[in-house]
This record gives sequence, structure tokens and C-alpha cells, in this order.
Amino acid sequence: MEPHTFLLPALALFSLVATTFAKVPVTVYYESLCPDSRYFVRSILGQQYSKIADKIDLTFVPFGKARSLPNGNFQCQHGPRECRGNMLQACALSQLSKGKTQMDYVYCAMDRPGYNDKQCIEEAGLNYSEIENCMQNSLGRELLMNHEMDTISNTPAPAGKDRGPSFVPTIVLNKVYNDDDQNTAFSDMELAVCKYTVC
Repeated sequence: MEPHTFLLPALALFSLVATTFAKVPVTVYYESLCPDSRYFVRSILGQQYSKIADKIDLTFVPFGKARSLPNGNFQCQHGPRECRGNMLQACALSQLSKGKTQMDYVYCAMDRPGYNDKQCIEEAGLNYSEIENCMQNSLGRELLMNHEMDTISNTPAPAGKDRGPSFVPTIVLNKVYNDDDQNTAFSDMELAVCKYTVC
């Protein structure tokens, strides 16, 4: 048998393994004061993260059903405190490396949002005054505007509405929203991820 005939199956196997073990993109569209967002982060994603950390590329998008206003402010589902919390988390996340560092920060921030902000930011190794500066200058607004566009583009609109999301948090796996992934992820994130990779 010629040597190159052994090479073809090996290349095919390598290609299959490389594809199978690619990290699954997971994006969580959430709100800082939303009870369902808090439940998902603290009771589902946070509890299962260690089992799936090496299998996912996790992105947090704190915006949800908020919307930008012509005067440059934002209107949020749970009021001005939530707008502040969304911006604070957006500023913090922009300075943290993805993965466990961001997961630990969001897990902390969603425990008692609005009451433990400084503690969670400092535990993540950030300077609280720098985060406040981000919120007070154009960067904070720019981050939320980017989150708004991301949310509108990648979450489903509720019936009769022109923009999403229909539910917060919205969990998008593998860059495309579908109801099955959303429903599975909201109760068992590991099971949802394992649909797209070897577990």
C-alpha cells in the first residue's frame, strides 16, 4: 500500500476532531436588575460554568429591553437603576478578559446589583474610579449603543413589536437564535452546549 493512502484517513480524522472541539459561541443578552437574568446567571450558568468553560466562547451583553433615547439617555425595563447597572457592567466587561474573569465578575454583580458594585469591580481587579469615569464620559454610552445594536440584530422580536428581545435573558448558541436552545439553556446550560460539541 502506498504511504499517501494512510495520510487521507488521518487528515479526515484531524479535520473532524478540529471541527468537533471548536468552542461554541454563547452570547447572553441580559439586564442588570432582571429577576430572570439574575436567576440564570446565579443558578444555571454560574453553577455549570466549570463544566463547560473549555467548550464555550462566552459573551455577556448587558442591555435587554432597554432603548436609547434621542436626548442621549437610555430607558430601561426596570428603571434608571437598571440603566446605570447595565452601563456599569458594560464598562467593567470592556476591561476584563473573556472567560472565567468575566463570568466571575457577572456572577458577583448579579448577586446584589446596585449594592455590591464596588466590591465586585475591585474583586475583578479593576479600579472603581476608572469604571465611574467610563460611565460619565462618552465611552459608557458608546458601549451601550453597541450593545443595543447587537441585541436588536441577534434576538427575536416579540409578536407585534419591531425589535427584540422577546425574553430576557436571551441565550444565543452558535451565533443563531432558536427557541429550543433558549428553552434548554435556561434550565440546563450544559445540555444546550453539548448539542454543539462533544461533552
